[in-house]
Amino acid sequence: MKRCNFVLTAMLGTSLSLFGCHKSSDPAATTDGGPTGGTPTGGAGGAPVGGEGGGVVGGAGGAPVGGTPAGGAGGEVGGAGGAGGIPAGGAGGAGGNMVPVEDCAAQPDGTYKTLGCSVGIAVAVDNFVARVLADNRINGYFLNQNVQGGRLVTCLNKFVTAFANGPVTYPGLGNMEAIDADGCRDMTTAHAGMKISQQDFNDLVGDLVATFIELEVPQAIIDVAGAGIGPLAVQMVEDATNNGTLYQRLGGKESIVAVIDGLVDAIVADAKLVTFFTVADVPRVKTCLVRQVCAVAGGPCAFGSEVDAGDIEPGVSAMNVCLTNMREVHKPLLDAAGGPITAADFFALAGHLVDVLVGFGVAEADIDTTLGAIAATCPDIVSDAEEVNCAPMTPAGPASMMP
Repeated sequence: MKRCNFVLTAMLGTSLSLFGCHKSSDPAATTDGGPTGGTPTGGAGGAPVGGEGGGVVGGAGGAPVGGTPAGGAGGEVGGAGGAGGIPAGGAGGAGGNMVPVEDCAAQPDGTYKTLGCSVGIAVAVDNFVARVLADNRINGYFLNQNVQGGRLVTCLNKFVTAFANGPVTYPGLGNMEAIDADGCRDMTTAHAGMKISQQDFNDLVGDLVATFIELEVPQAIIDVAGAGIGPLAVQMVEDATNNGTLYQRLGGKESIVAVIDGLVDAIVADAKLVTFFTVADVPRVKTCLVRQVCAVAGGPCAFGSEVDAGDIEPGVSAMNVCLTNMREVHKPLLDAAGGPITAADFFALAGHLVDVLVGFGVAEADIDTTLGAIAATCPDIVSDAEEVNCAPMTPAGPASMMP
């Protein structure tokens, strides 16, 4: 089985850092993680201070399934530090003993053994989590500081283990409990209120299948997984028609990224507006605009509650979140002549946005809704003297942007 180990490092107990991926067909290549290791089989990475480098599946012993022969004791000692590579860290240490160290070869034949028992499942979960975090179609649900990543990874390991008929149970899979001692919840409880669409669910399953393919899981196992996971849509999906929110109708975060890319390109080509961006960190501006639109449109992004996601969401971090106070961000901006942002500038930017949305085939009613949300920010963006001139922009439609 090929191993693709994504190291997720915790900062401030809630943020995510996504680093690289490597493959190895030689298990020995991943047995000595070191303090910054976090490899599937643990090794020296299981030190008490391993948190900084602790991979989701090992090295930092306290990782959710860390108790491998090479790193087990480290998992117990590492505690909160070892649970490093996950947004919420902390409780992951105890999770290191979630699946007892076992002789996989001695396990009965079946899906659990075919997946490689606890270590193989940990590698699969590691790969899957990293794949989801990098997937702009659905990562808006996860790249937020309120996501309890330690519990997420622990529960994913337990879910896959239970689903594969391994030696653990999971709420809703063959039992009636809604939540267990690790805080893992049944699918309905865990996803209630998230407004997940059928397309979101399909994309998530697609990432799982891609993970199995990457790890060379037999097709028969993939088929069993698909047959078993498909029915979970009834418990997880709240928006079966993919149009319950403006976020979904816009096409989700991936489409919003494309819209913002188009908007920034239009601004850069506008000699008047580009002057306001000459000192801006453009990648950060794009990230924050995407997350703001995502949130305003009823999507899952928690604007102003960013995490360390590297190139996935550049320019922001848990310690450098998007500023939600529009007045603070925009009032100091001046154009090349030293003038402030005017209502005309604001209308020009909104006009570019309309053009981009039209180009993407967004329905007129949704364009109007988007403009209505943007109009509310006008007084906080333009200069104090220009606030009175924001009034002409209303949710009535593109024509309303004419001053």
